[in-house]
Amino acid sequence: MIFRSESNQIAVRHFDIPITEGALNCAYEALEPFSRAFRKFTGQSPSELRAQPAWKQWYAKNWPLQSIRSQQGMSQKYNGRVRVLDFPATAVAVLEHRGDPRLVGNTVRDFIGWRKQNDLPPHKSATFNIIYDDPAQVAPADYRLDLCAAFDGEVGENTFGIVKKTIPAGRCAVLRHTGPDEGLAKSVKYLYLEWLPQSGEELRDFPLYFQRVKFFPDVAEVEAVTDIFLPLK
Repeated sequence: MIFRSESNQIAVRHFDIPITEGALNCAYEALEPFSRAFRKFTGQSPSELRAQPAWKQWYAKNWPLQSIRSQQGMSQKYNGRVRVLDFPATAVAVLEHRGDPRLVGNTVRDFIGWRKQNDLPPHKSATFNIIYDDPAQVAPADYRLDLCAAFDGEVGENTFGIVKKTIPAGRCAVLRHTGPDEGLAKSVKYLYLEWLPQSGEELRDFPLYFQRVKFFPDVAEVEAVTDIFLPLK
């Protein structure tokens, strides 16, 4: 039941799929039982969350569960050893999230809107997240995250706040994480606290970043694939 309830909110957080399709993805045969379960779990109907999402309320209900799962190391799978590779300079279109991490969902919605306007779905344009801060270590107002899509063109004036940046070329340690985002913190901790000291490598002056190789709704959450890049000198 917990997994199904989490799937409910994931389906609706992805604003680019119809709610009915989200219900079917979560193994509901009809929209009505999906909506009832969703409201019970989140306090909002699917349409209410899309129109005016109460992210702070959602995080208050779900953060304790996510923290427990992270501590238990749920769904951790490391597909092979850490690789060291040369990452090519990659131009990206970026929507910067600055402020309370509980409101990232609003930024994601705007980013999806811009990508749809510019015909840049994930299968055409690689998706990256640049992670400047650990939300557990900074004040909510100081939290920073960049949502990125590979894009070689010019970013003109737009109402979304999209800007152009470049992920620089350089050596990186790469660890592939398979499974839900709740386990990403443990994978990152492994890179920093276990692999890095044993490797003899030194960190480069650029933040950690993720490449979202496969993610919901294209695959089930448990089949999501995220490459974690740790920039090295």
